Amino acid sequence: MPGAGGTGIRWVPIALGAMAGYVLQLAAGFMTPASSSPLALTLPGFVALLVGGLIAARLAGRLELLHGALTAVPFIIVSEFLRLSVEMELARVAPGVPPRMNMAGLAFSDLVLLAGAAAGGWLAGLVAAKRKEP
Repeated sequence: MPGAGGTGIRWVPIALGAMAGYVLQLAAGFMTPASSSPLALTLPGFVALLVGGLIAARLAGRLELLHGALTAVPFIIVSEFLRLSVEMELARVAPGVPPRMNMAGLAFSDLVLLAGAAAGGWLAGLVAAKRKEP
């Protein structure tokens, strides 16, 4: 059964890393001014997923880069679902005002989040390799 043995993907560490990312993102959201630039809004997500990817990779104990990068997947899916829910509610309340969908910005921010999670996994792999050296 993949994921249960010694070589598969471990989903529990990925979920825990994503949850840690959510908590950090939420905490950063309280500290970020509402009128911030897109970079100021994306940078806390990068850092949150860097830590989340590091946590997931350390807990998985193997395939660190993969576990770190996969941490971004549930994080992005839930984040985009929440964003879509807000935009759908806006469209319902104000039907004459179409929601602004910035696909280039969305793709860029998702790539930044993925890079943060992968960097966390990569860092965990470096630490693990250092520990294995004689």
